[in-house]
Amino acid sequence: MRLDSLAPLLHRNGPWATVCTSTAQATENAGDERRLAARAAGDELLRQGADSATADAIAGHLAALSPRTRPQGSAVFASDGDVVLDLPLTVAPERQHVTWSTLPHLAPLPELLGENPRCLTARIDRTGADFELVDAHGTRSAGRATGEEWPIHRNSTGELSEKHFQLRVENTWESNAGLIAEAIERRFRETAAEVLVLSGEPRERRAVHEKLPERLRAPAVQTSHGGRAAGASSELLDRETERARAEYVERHTAEALAALRAAHAPG
Repeated sequence: MRLDSLAPLLHRNGPWATVCTSTAQATENAGDERRLAARAAGDELLRQGADSATADAIAGHLAALSPRTRPQGSAVFASDGDVVLDLPLTVAPERQHVTWSTLPHLAPLPELLGENPRCLTARIDRTGADFELVDAHGTRSAGRATGEEWPIHRNSTGELSEKHFQLRVENTWESNAGLIAEAIERRFRETAAEVLVLSGEPRERRAVHEKLPERLRAPAVQTSHGGRAAGASSELLDRETERARAEYVERHTAEALAALRAAHAPG
C-alpha cells in the first residue's frame, strides 16, 4: 500500500467512515442493489455512532458509483460530512465492509487493492546472474549479467605460481560480483521493481550483496534456493519470492498505518 495514495487521509481529522463496497454485480437489478447497499452502509454508520452528515455523504457517494468507472468496487473514506478519498479496488469484496473509527480502517485494503509488488530475482554464480521479473502477470526473463569465466577455480598444484593464480581467481570473483551488483541496480531501476531476491551459493550471493547500494542491500532477501546451476529447483525459490512480496505489502501497510497514527496524534 503506497502512502502517497493515502495522502488525503493524513491532513484531515477523524473520526472516519470507511466503506469497501463491490460494484461487480452483473444482475439486471444491479443498480437497485447498489442503492440498497449504499443505504445500508449509511444506516450501519449511524448505528456505529457516525454523524448524519458523514453517513449521508457516504450513502450518496456509494449510490452514484458505476461499474463503468469502478468495475470491481471502491474503498471510500469520509469525515465531517465530506468524502475525502475514493480508491478503486481491483478485487471485489465478498461483502461490504463498513467501519466508523478514530482512524481510517485500512486492514482490508492490501487484499482488495490487489497489490502485486514487482520482484526482481537474481540467480547468481561466480560468472554472472540470470534475472527474472515476478509480478501479477507471472514470471518472465529479465536478462542476465555475464562476467569473466576464467580463472574462477582455484588449483592445488603446490607449485610456486599457485598463490599468484589463486589471487587471480579471487580478483575474478571480486570483479564479477561488482559487475553483477551493477547490473542488478540497473535492472531494478529499469523494471521499476519493488522487491529484490538474491539466490545462489552463500559466498557468491553475499559477495554481490555487499556491493549493492544501501537502498537495495538493506531490504534484499537472500536464499540458497533456485541457484543458477542447471536443474536447480525453482519451486522453493518461487515460495521465497512470494513470501518476500507478501512481506513487502505487510511492511508498507504497517508504514501507512504508522504515518496515519502520527498525523492524527494529539499535540
